[in-house]
This record gives sequence, structure tokens and C-alpha cells, in this order.
Amino acid sequence: MRGKKGKPASKPSQRARGRVSDRPRRKSSNDGKLARALADAAEARAQQAATAEILRVISSSPTDVQPVFDAIAGSAARLFGTWNAGVLIREGDMIHVRAVGGLDPKNVAKVEKMFPMPFDPSSILAARAIADGRFLEVPDTESVEVPSRARDLARAGGWRAVAFVPLLRDGRGIGAIAMISRNPASRFTERQVSLLRTFADQGVIAIENVRAFHETREALSEQKASGEVLAAIAGSMSDTAPVFDRILESCERLFAGHYAGINVIGEDGLVHLAAYRGPNPEGYARVFPLPNNSESATAIVIATRKVLHYPDLEAPGLPRGPRESARTTGARSAIMAPLLTEKGGIGSIYVARRTSAPFTEREIARLEAFANQATIAIENVRLFNETKEALERQTATTEILKVIASSPDDVQPVFEAIVASAMRLMKGATAHVTRLEGGTLHLLAYSQTDAAGVAALKRVYPRNVAGTDVAEVLETRVPRVISDAEMDPHIEEEVRAAMRARGVRGSVVVPLVSKGDSVGTLVVNRRDAGGFSDHEIGLLQTFADQAVIAIENVRLFNETNEALERQTATAEILKVISASHSDVAPVLDAVVERAARICESDDAVLFVLEADRFRQRARFRLALHVPESHQNRQVGLDRSTIMGAAVLDRQPIQIEDLQSLPDGVYEEGRRLARELNHRATLAVPLLRDDAALGALLLRRIEARPFTDKQISLLRTFADQAAIGIENVRLFNELQQRTDALTKSVDQLTALGEVSQTLSSTLDLDKVLPTIVSRA
Repeated sequence: MRGKKGKPASKPSQRARGRVSDRPRRKSSNDGKLARALADAAEARAQQAATAEILRVISSSPTDVQPVFDAIAGSAARLFGTWNAGVLIREGDMIHVRAVGGLDPKNVAKVEKMFPMPFDPSSILAARAIADGRFLEVPDTESVEVPSRARDLARAGGWRAVAFVPLLRDGRGIGAIAMISRNPASRFTERQVSLLRTFADQGVIAIENVRAFHETREALSEQKASGEVLAAIAGSMSDTAPVFDRILESCERLFAGHYAGINVIGEDGLVHLAAYRGPNPEGYARVFPLPNNSESATAIVIATRKVLHYPDLEAPGLPRGPRESARTTGARSAIMAPLLTEKGGIGSIYVARRTSAPFTEREIARLEAFANQATIAIENVRLFNETKEALERQTATTEILKVIASSPDDVQPVFEAIVASAMRLMKGATAHVTRLEGGTLHLLAYSQTDAAGVAALKRVYPRNVAGTDVAEVLETRVPRVISDAEMDPHIEEEVRAAMRARGVRGSVVVPLVSKGDSVGTLVVNRRDAGGFSDHEIGLLQTFADQAVIAIENVRLFNETNEALERQTATAEILKVISASHSDVAPVLDAVVERAARICESDDAVLFVLEADRFRQRARFRLALHVPESHQNRQVGLDRSTIMGAAVLDRQPIQIEDLQSLPDGVYEEGRRLARELNHRATLAVPLLRDDAALGALLLRRIEARPFTDKQISLLRTFADQAAIGIENVRLFNELQQRTDALTKSVDQLTALGEVSQTLSSTLDLDKVLPTIVSRA
């Protein structure tokens, strides 16, 4: 306030009102000093009371700074008489009014309408005081040194004098206490400025208290959310869904966001929606899966390896992926963080809002923490599943190996175990194993479905692979994945019908490879269309290898067993030969018995050739019924029988099916086959030094050929039979010669004795009796 002559006037003491004033001079110096002392004391008490009141408000409002601002503005206006007060706060590039004191409601509305105003130190006095961090006063806003913009604002507000005390935090201005007057005024005293600075410090304390309170509360909320997420991670090692739900719930609470979601990159390379909270979840889910290309928001955030911040999703120049996702959900601002592992990016997490506004650095850091937790959950589940799968795989392998070890002579239990394990580990609907024999696949083991499905599968096999899609698998020895049997043009209609009957669409065919050659297939089918991962195919190849091991084991076992049986049979026959020097019957009986049993024949007969006619010498019957009239029959040596042709040609002859022979071929043999009701036959000649001694004849009721190994063994048996026959013949010849030689020796001995008698005497009485006795 100014006096009549324009000089600063001292303010009258108004102790009751607690206003700051300068005391007028008194005629008496003592009286004046006393009055000033009393005024100063009153002023100090008023200031102290105001300061204490503000501190009380600060202590009672730890969560809200507004009551403190109101107290500061009210106390400043009350203590400074005609001055009005306000609290201004800088937020970004704008100045906002937070409290006003001393103005009537009409003027309060006028002032609030002027805010927020730009933070421009060159034209706004409050901005200058805040930027400089110093007390600024203008006793008259109409003075020439006042910027025009500030003068215009003062005129609009209706005031002539202003003063600003900055609110300083760490030396940086964050706001100001504004003092305004409708009249030009004198400058503030140091004591008055000190009081305003105290108020400013209290305002900063209040701001810091509230900020610290909110930060502490946010930290506690974040800590609580982090603990909940970690608890979800610990309690859900095999499933990410509970963890993702907890993370998104925390995002909604801590970010005040309207949208939150987690995307992951699947094994198919596409971006899949793993979890989502927000409006229209069904419609948003239908957008996925998305291609993981340069326009994908997930691909972009993974490539940058940092949080992407989109304060305005409608701003020009944004990538197509984030913009289209925002339009789908209705979001206007968003932040997105990558999910990163040592091997690379595996997905993203994002929070979005309906309004266009930036996110704080604290919120960005918070999202990064959630991204790390989501990554931990995904990696934990991956490791858990890999460990579980490895254990299941090891268990399945061990079980199959146990079956292999317990079934050295039968591959069927192994194939059935492989089918069961493949279905369980691959989550397949059906599975089956085939064996390749002579260009034809035979069904060996299969999973059960309903009767119609099993019947449809059996109609496919035996399956000639020539010209089929399986031929390529067997030739290249590379697995083939059928994503959808209904859409694959290479699938045969009969195979498609079988898959349809068994209720499957997706399939994978893995070859069984032994020593570089395909020996069969392992097939696993799923109900839904879709592919199989490389990891799954690798596991099936392990099962295929075990199937091959089983096949090889059984083959080696059977070969060893067959070799042992042959060796045993050969040794037994040789033993019989060594014990039957004079009788060939035991040898021939042993030969036909071993031949019938080992070579899986229903009947075995050994014929000896005598004067161009075959005579039956030994026979062993297992299943074939032979009438008595055929027991000791004789057969001529000609080509009407298979036995005769084999002897004449000096080599084995077998007929797989006698009933399929054309007319005029082996007429006698065909007639006998019709009489005895057998289909397959094999004749092996008995030869000794290319001389025919007879034939070994084997017959089967079913039309099934003898194997090369069986024919080779029968050659050995035939040779042993020939040896036995020859041994007996030689033994008999030797016996005859021995008898003749014995007689000759006896005769020579007698003649020698007679000669000795004649030479020793001429007495006929002695000579004649000797001759008579020796004769």
C-alpha cells in the first residue's frame, strides 16, 4: 500500500487480525519502541501460529497435498492484509493453479479460468520465478520493464502488484506462492519474504510427503503384486495360465489400464494370444494367431529389445501392427515390453488405455519387471515340460527295452508297447506299425478304436506301396507329415476313408530303417488337423529305432535258434549214423522227423531209389493224413512227380501251390495233392557222387513256400541220409568180403596142414585121417 504522496506507507498494527504491518512513528521514542516491540511480537505470534497450522495440516494430510496448499494460500492472504495469495505448480510445460486465498468466489473463478498457462519465463512472471528459483516481486505491473504478456494477464486478473516465491525441490523450481494486489504496493520486507519462503518450504515438504507416501504405497503394491506373481510361478510349474492371469490382474490394478495382454510366439512361428484382460475378449482373440513379420507389434518390440511407448496410437507414422491392434480394442495409448531369453524373444506384454496420455518412467519400469516375471514363468514351464517329457520319454524307452528284453523271439509285444507309448507321448488318437515284405506293407500292431475304425484300417493292409505316398517315405527314409488328410491330394481314398472312420485328420509317417533300408513304418494320427514338431518327430524316430532293434533282435534270436536247431539236428543224425552201421532205418527215421519239425512241414517222407522206382523207407507225419494205401507205395522215376523231376534234374524243386499248376505239369503230383489235400511240396534229391539214391519229400497243407534256409537245411539232411545209406551199403559189402576172406583163410590153413602131414610121413593111416578132418 502507498501513502497519499505515492510513498510506501506503513501498515497499521492490527493485532486481532494478525496482519503484518509497519508501525507509524510516535512522538515519544520510548512509546514508539514499545509499540514496535508489541507489534513485532504480535506479528511473530501470528506467523508462528500460521506456520504451526500449516504443519498440523501437513501431518494430518499425508496422502493429499491440497489441504496444505489451501492452508498456505489462506494463511498468506490473512497475514498480508490486502494481498491475495495463490499456489502455482508446474506440470510439464504448463503452470496450474492449485489453491487461492483471499479472493471472493467471483474473482476465484476468473483466476482459475486463466489457468493452466504456458510455462514461458520470457513472458510469464511466475514462470520466470520458478525457472530462476529466486524471489521475484513487481510493485507495479504497469511499469515498462514488465513483459507485455505479464501486463495483459495482470490487467485481465485485475491486479497491479505481484510477488512470487518459488517452491524449490533439490534446487529446482516446481511451483510458486503467488502474492497479488489490486493496488501498487511497496516491496516486501526481508521478514515477510522469509515467511513466504517458509510457506514455500512447507509446500515442498507437503508435496514430498505425499509423493513419498504414494511412492511407498506404490512400492508396497508393486511388492505385493510381485510376491503374488512369484507365488503363482512357484505354484504353477507346469502351466503359465495362472501366472499370466495374476500378472494381468496386477497390471489392471497398478496401471489403471483398460487393456492388458500377453502374446507368445508358438512353435509354428506365429504370434498367439496367451492371456488378455479388456473389452471384447472374444473379438480380440479372433484376430490371432498373427504372422510374426516386420509389421507385428510383438516382432517390433522383440527387435528393439526395449519397451515401446505409444502415447498416441493414432499419431501418424506408427507401424501398422500396433495401430491395427489399437483400432481392434479401442486403445489410444499403450506400452509394450519384450519377453526375452538367452535364445531370443519369445513374446511380449502390453498395457493400454482408452485415453491419449504418456506413461511414466515408473510405469515403464514396472512393465519391464512384469515382462521378466512372465519370461520366468514361460521358461519354468518349458523346463518343467522338457524335464517331464524327457522323463516320460526315458520311461517309455525303458519300458520298451524291457519288453524287447523279455520278448527275444516275438516282436509283437514290442510293437504294441511302441504304439501305446507313441500315442501317450504324442497325444495321438491312433497309431499303428507296419512291416515291409517284398514291396508290401503288412499291419503288425495298431491302437484300438471302434469296430468300424479297426475294420477300415484292416482293409488298407496288406498294402502295395508302389506308387503311393508311403513309397517316397520308404525310399527317402524321411518322415512325412500330413497336416490334413481331408485336404491332401496325395492320400489314397482308401487310406483317407480309414482315417475318417478312425476319427483322425493329422498324421505323421516315420520309416523303420535297418542297415540303410526301410523295413516298415510307424504312423501316429491326431484328431485335429495340424502338424507335428521336429521334437515330436525326433521322439517318434526313437521309437522307430527301437522297433528296428526289436526286429533285429528277433531275427538274430531266430537265426541263432534256427542255427542251433540245425546244428543239434545235424549232430543227432550224425550220432544215429555212427551208431547204425548195419541198419539205415534209424538214420532215415531221424532225418524225416528232424526235417518235418524244423522246416515246419506237415509231412515228411524219404524214398529210396531201387531199379528206377522209388520205395518209401521212412515217414514222419505231423498234420497231413495219409491213407494206408499210400503207406508203402512205389513211384516210378519220371517227371510226372515232383520227386522224380528233382532226382532227374539233380536239384531241389518246390511248388508253393500245387492247385495253381496248369494242366500237363506234374500230373501224378497234382493227383496225389488232391487226394491227400495238401498245397505246397518240396522234393530234395539224395545224391552220392552225382548218383541218385532217392529223394526227401516235404508237404504242407497251406500254400506257403519253404525258405532258402529251410531248403539248405534239407540238402544237409538229404546228404546225411545218403551218407547213412552209403555207410550201411559199404558196411554190408565189407561184411560179405570179410566172410569170404575168412573162408579162404580156413581153406588155406587146411591145405597147409595136409601138406605138412604129407611132407612129414608117407604113412597113409596118418595122412588120410588128416585130409578127412580138414575137409
